Parts: sequence; C-alpha cells; structure tokens
Amino acid sequence: GGSSDFARNMALALLLTVLGACAAPSLAFSPGGSLPSPRLSFAHSSALSSGVMGRPPVPSAVGATLSPGRNSLFRPNGRGRAAPMALRMAQDDMDDLAKKFEQEKQTRIEMDKIFSDASKDLENLANKEMETLKEETEGLLQQREEEWEALGNKAAEAMVGKVDSLAEDFLKKAGRSTDDDDDDFEEMERFLGPSEVAVVGEKTPLRDEVEARVRGYGGLEMSSCERLLETRGMVIEKSDTLVFVGDGDALDRYTVERLIKRCQKLRRVVIVSSLGVERSNLFPFSLQNALTGSLDKKRDVELGVIELSKKLGFAFSMLRVGKVGTDASLGGVQVAAGDQMSEDINVGVAADAVVQALMLQPAALNCSMSLVGVKAKEVTQDEWDDEFLRLEGPEVWRGGPT
Repeated sequence: GGSSDFARNMALALLLTVLGACAAPSLAFSPGGSLPSPRLSFAHSSALSSGVMGRPPVPSAVGATLSPGRNSLFRPNGRGRAAPMALRMAQDDMDDLAKKFEQEKQTRIEMDKIFSDASKDLENLANKEMETLKEETEGLLQQREEEWEALGNKAAEAMVGKVDSLAEDFLKKAGRSTDDDDDDFEEMERFLGPSEVAVVGEKTPLRDEVEARVRGYGGLEMSSCERLLETRGMVIEKSDTLVFVGDGDALDRYTVERLIKRCQKLRRVVIVSSLGVERSNLFPFSLQNALTGSLDKKRDVELGVIELSKKLGFAFSMLRVGKVGTDASLGGVQVAAGDQMSEDINVGVAADAVVQALMLQPAALNCSMSLVGVKAKEVTQDEWDDEFLRLEGPEVWRGGPT
C-alpha cells in the first residue's frame, strides 16, 4: 500500500510539473518579467498536490507566490516585477498630450493678453483722435460764428450809412432838412434791405443756384414764384424784392413791368442780364444778336426797369454776366461798371454776386455792372468788397439814361 501511494504521488507530482511547465511561457511572457525558476514550478505543483491529497502545502523554496488575479509573478513585498508595456506607452502619450495642452493654453492666454492690450491702445488712440476732432470742429464753428458776426456788423453799418445818405437825398429833394414828418418813413423804407425775395425767370442752373443762396442766407425768406410769369391779375403781397434771372432766354419787358407794378411792398429789383446788351452791334455780340435779337430784348427790359424805378421809387441793380458755366477753375470774379469784358463765369460765383448785390454791397444800388470769372479757388468777402468798390468811381451814372 505504501509503495502504491508513493507511486501515485510521484505520478501526480510529475503531472503537475508538466502542467507547470506549460504555464511557464505565459509567466515568462509578462513584460519586464523573467523566466520562473524550476523551483517555483515545483513548489507550485507541490502546493497543488498537497491541496489535492489533503496534505499541508509544501513551502516554496524561495518564498514566491503567484498573483491571485493574473499570471504574473510577485515578490514577497507585494510589488509587481514590471508594468505592462502598453500602459507605459499610454502613460507617455498622455504626458505628451498634457504638455501640448498646457503649452497651447499658455499660448492662448498670451494671445488674449496681446489682443486685450492692443484693443485698449486702439480705444485710447480713437478717444484721443475724437477729442482732437471735436476741439478742431468747435474751433472752426467758433471762427465761422465770429466771421459771420463781423460780416453782419459790417453789412449793417454799410446799409445804415447808405439809408442815411438816401434819406438825406430824399429830404433835400422834398425841400426839407429834417425827417420829422412820420409820413416820410414809408417812403424811406423802400431803401432798406430786402426781407422776402421772389426769384422769377425760366428754370436754369443759375436760377437754382440763386434760390439756394437766398434760402441759405440768414434773415431772408423766399416766395413761391412758379406761376408769376403766366398768371394775370395776381397781386404780390409779401415780397419786397424781385430778382429776375434772365441770363438765358430774354424775358418779356411787358411781363417784367407787370410783375413790378403788382408788387405792393417793392423795395428792390435785381435784373440778371447778359454781357453785350450795349454792344449788340459789335463783334462777337452781333453774331449772338443777329438771329434772335436776344441782346436787344434784354436791353429793352433793363430800360423798362430803370424808367419804373424813377416813377415808383424802388432801387435797382443790373448784373450783366458772361456765359454761365460750371468751370470750377473760375472761382474768382472781376467786376466793372457798365457793359465791359466778355469772359465766362462760374454759376456759383454768379449766384453769390446776386446775394452780394442784394445784402452786402450798397455800391450796387441803382447801378449797372459787368461780372466775369477769373482763375481762382474762391472769392473772399474782402475780395468782393474790393471788386464792388470799382462801382464807386465817377464813371458810374446813378440816375439812369436821359
């Protein structure tokens, strides 16, 4: 019985040894591991055999045990011999990704800081520019207000002086030396500046510019005159100044005189005519006048206004302009008494001349003048004053032809 037990135990041990040898490759294949010793396999087999046979387990020669959960070998202190290679590679990749993420995060923070600083700099620069522009604008507005105030004072002084002179002449003609009679005020009022203007004439660029200048001038009002030339019997109640724009086709003398007589508060009449009305028989104006006689018709209108001025007592101004165009280089002006020169004129300069004659130049009262354009950027008020001073000379006849 003893020999058979011994034989059976040896066979079982041999079987377990073979099984241990088969399991050895999986143990040896663990990353970082080493091949198990024969003693481990024998001890393992001894332990298994003891468990099977009911005997106490055979202690290991080296004190090693198998991991309970995996086919890996553990040392007695509980630490694994090696970590799996895949886990190590995954850990390295995670570390690299973490470093890249941290670098990108830091770069994004730096870029945000740069953008924030640049935005603040731009905002500060824009605020400074806006403040500068605001100061410059306020300065320009203040300068314009001062210029307009000075211009208004100058015009008022000139107009008062002219009114005083006209009033004195009127009183002398009436045989009086003082204006103590209240009835004289209504007559003297005719020589005051305009307050409401009616612009009459065919639709031309110059008429449009004149209307725009009159509307833009402070203290003046515009009357609607679209039907004045065609409507009979209409009374002009509010307008105290009539501006007839006749630089194009000639106006009809009868129509002009009819409108003047129907204006109940008339003070001033301004006629915009053409150069050559007194030279229609001379070249080159004779060619212009040969076919239609337009220059003779325009001169006829002028003579009719002068005659009515003597009868009704209003002041007149005859502005004879050159060919009206849009040449921007002709920003200057030249003024002369009578009918002189033959050059063209810019439409804006011609319209400004009408406002000057109406509001700012007493020398234009009861006067016929010629205006042409000259090469310049613009006309200042001082230059306008200098040009109209040419009308103060002895060559100007104030009373109209006899």
